[in-house]
Amino acid sequence: MQRTGTREDKKRGTKDFPIAFYHVDSMHPRYQMTFHWHLEFEIIIIHSGHFELHIEERSFRLGEGDIVFIDAGLVHGGIPFDAVYDCIVFNPELIRHRNYLDDVFVRDVLHHRIHLIPCIRASEYDKNAVLCLALSLLVKAFSHPGQEGNALIITAALKLFFSYYELQGLYSRDEFARSRGWRGVEQIKAVIEYIDDNFSKQLTLDELSHVAGLSTRYFCSFFKEFTGRTCFDYINSVKMENAAIMLSDRDRSISEISYAVGFEDSSYFSRLFKKYMNQSPREYRKRMEESEISMQTDQMV
Repeated sequence: MQRTGTREDKKRGTKDFPIAFYHVDSMHPRYQMTFHWHLEFEIIIIHSGHFELHIEERSFRLGEGDIVFIDAGLVHGGIPFDAVYDCIVFNPELIRHRNYLDDVFVRDVLHHRIHLIPCIRASEYDKNAVLCLALSLLVKAFSHPGQEGNALIITAALKLFFSYYELQGLYSRDEFARSRGWRGVEQIKAVIEYIDDNFSKQLTLDELSHVAGLSTRYFCSFFKEFTGRTCFDYINSVKMENAAIMLSDRDRSISEISYAVGFEDSSYFSRLFKKYMNQSPREYRKRMEESEISMQTDQMV
């Protein structure tokens, strides 16, 4: 998932079918979900482990089978704990059926007239045929890319997904309760984007609090309230995410990557990388190479 700043501007799928599917495990460079936002809808499905997800000022501890809907424009990010999960990101227009009855609910979501409950626990839907069918169709369709009829199956499954929300009344016609209102959202977006653009530098609290328009003393509690993390813990996670992406370039040494993400001491960088990615940079690069070889072998068979 590539980003411009922390707003994701990556084109999803194709012009005629704007949707993307991401299967994320510990080898994915964006395994640690740094905070970002985009103009598409997103569905997250947790397959195993746990995930601490933050959507603006709300936090959710997710477990196996839990699913999350993230509305367009909401700042979100989180920390996986041995989690494996799928993300489905799509343009809302994909499931619109303009001027027909089945378009009313989706249109209300799209125009923020109603807000869907973000998290549905596995225990709440495991016996619901509609949602179980929708999730099964989505996962199976994306596991066979390019298969005839996939586009129709995926679109139908997404409509089933939204029909579950409507049938169960899992929505509100009120705004999300935000104690700091829209101003707080815009402040945290500005800080997150600044960190994403300047992760290679030695950022200071004075610098970041100035970006937010807050006092240094107040900024720390403000940041943790929104993200659930301390400011410097979050900055380090952004550095490690970018380092993981750089490790795919075999021509760059670990020392060079360490310097590129703001560390002059490569030993300290390696210790920090292992803390966030549960493996050293060398181990990560080796597993990445082994995974590429395995994929090439599978394609040849």
